[in-house]
Amino acid sequence: MNHDNLTYESFRDEWLNDILVDNPSSVEKGKRFATKLFSQWQNIEDGSCFIYCDGCNDGGIDIAYQKSDLGDNDQILGKTWYIVQSKFGSSYTGTNTLMSEATKIFNTISGLNPHLSNEVNELVDSLKFFFYTASENDRFILTFATIDPLSDVDLASLNDIRVAGRNRFGYIFEVESISLQTIYNRIQDISILSKKHIIPMKANLVPSGEELLVGSIKLINIYEFMRNFKRTTQDLEVLYEKNVRQFLGSRKKVNKGIEKTIINEPERFGLYNNGITVVVEDYKQKETDLFELTNPYVVNGCQTTRTIWDVLFKRLELVGSGSDAKLEEWKRKLHEGIVVIKVVKAGDNGNELLINTTKYTNSQNSVGPKDFISLEQNFQTWAEEMKCKYNVFLEIQRGSWDCYKAMKRNNATIIGCNEFINALDALKIYGAGWKKVPAIAFGKTPPFAPGGTIYKDITNREDFNVDDLYAAYLLKRLTDVRKYGKETSIKHLGKTRYLLYYIILDLLRSCMSYKNIELNEGNISKCIIAVFSQLEGDAAIALYEAAYNVIESYFDKNNEDCLYNEPLYNNDINAFLKAEKLTERENTPHLDMLINDEKRAIKRSRDTICEKFELLF
Repeated sequence: MNHDNLTYESFRDEWLNDILVDNPSSVEKGKRFATKLFSQWQNIEDGSCFIYCDGCNDGGIDIAYQKSDLGDNDQILGKTWYIVQSKFGSSYTGTNTLMSEATKIFNTISGLNPHLSNEVNELVDSLKFFFYTASENDRFILTFATIDPLSDVDLASLNDIRVAGRNRFGYIFEVESISLQTIYNRIQDISILSKKHIIPMKANLVPSGEELLVGSIKLINIYEFMRNFKRTTQDLEVLYEKNVRQFLGSRKKVNKGIEKTIINEPERFGLYNNGITVVVEDYKQKETDLFELTNPYVVNGCQTTRTIWDVLFKRLELVGSGSDAKLEEWKRKLHEGIVVIKVVKAGDNGNELLINTTKYTNSQNSVGPKDFISLEQNFQTWAEEMKCKYNVFLEIQRGSWDCYKAMKRNNATIIGCNEFINALDALKIYGAGWKKVPAIAFGKTPPFAPGGTIYKDITNREDFNVDDLYAAYLLKRLTDVRKYGKETSIKHLGKTRYLLYYIILDLLRSCMSYKNIELNEGNISKCIIAVFSQLEGDAAIALYEAAYNVIESYFDKNNEDCLYNEPLYNNDINAFLKAEKLTERENTPHLDMLINDEKRAIKRSRDTICEKFELLF
């Protein structure tokens, strides 16, 4: 879906429809609003993980939510409590409201409010234990949820609330504000910032042509740049909207290395790090080392900058007012640390340059072609449709399924997708079966990635849609459930998954022809869904077993029609299965013979299979 013409006002009105449906009470409206907004902000699938405190004797708290930050092997590195105060419609009357509500919440949590509901009393008990056991890795965040963004005056008042909160609860306290503008900003395709935000950056940069600045920036100045960005936009994640990696926390070794260097040798950071790339709408040099960046994105260096942010925030913000010799020495070294930086000017309509810069600057460090699927708008749309229509997670960005699973693991009450398929794998399955290129699917990736020949052939089909991707998912689920290639004595069977898909669809086409169904790709997808939505149904079993019989016979050296007797075979099974001529009858006549044998044998089950088509055509 293209969001370029979607105004904030239109988005806001549509978004609020769910809140106002059935004329709810003011308490219910606030609950709906806080739940929906916070869920979208934190990418939470279901509100059942929240603690609801709204209503009489709520102590100023509408909802509470705890999440865990995970490291390697899913060990918990720290915990964050969010206390949400919803300011829906007329309940928000400006700065005095914010400070008044914050004070009420502080008194509630501190045990100074004796008139509380049972839900709030239980929450307060949990928070007391949290404060007692909290470490520097834990956070306590008071979050104000409003329809429209806070004014500059209101934002300034958050600093007063931050000071008051830290006096009460220590330096783990933080205050945030979120609004519908926050969500709107995140869904924009070309310019996710709804207005021009100019962010200052101190760095040593020199021009290289008309569209590029190159040089270095101190670690402390990166942190200040990010603080200014967050203060201006109210959403640090916007800075990474076009980055194909996003932030993977400390789950990968590269992040641990970055963190270790910042902590132990910040002065040598520039020697050990590849640098970052920032794409901007425009830049202006104000002083020798001061630049103003208009609508910046970090398109390479997401992990680098976010790790810098996390480490410096903890060591500069979450400390007491006393002094420490080791900390002071670290600060001295920190001011010596730099990182290489490129600033690329894309202009007002520079989406193509932005995307290309993202692609090419992320070509290092094992960012593969499949990562760039996340930049394709149609896949962003299909991912949402797959989730909504079929409850299947379409992974268009590496690591996103792992992050999703981690969220569910930490919150057992969350109800969401339990299955997934990687977008590139779905395209390969589609290529193997629908496009009849199982060898290319097994042997190559670039043709299926954006810009590749088969990718274009698939996605340029006028009526290609989420149903086609779901049909591909069903075939993958079939082989996963059957543990295809994993529980067999046939040595190379695991390498024939794409060939199996090709054979299944060849057999399916014969059944479709029997019913005089046009053999176009859309119809094939419909028939796949009809048959394989029930994996234990007679039709699904018949097709799978017939295809499996072909593969099993093909690898049997005692069978006259085995692959070892094919004209194309050259004593290298890998090369044979990757050969693009694999499905050409003259090169693999024995494979063709085995498939035709199963087509004749499957006649006994053909009526059962074809019954699945009757409601479709």
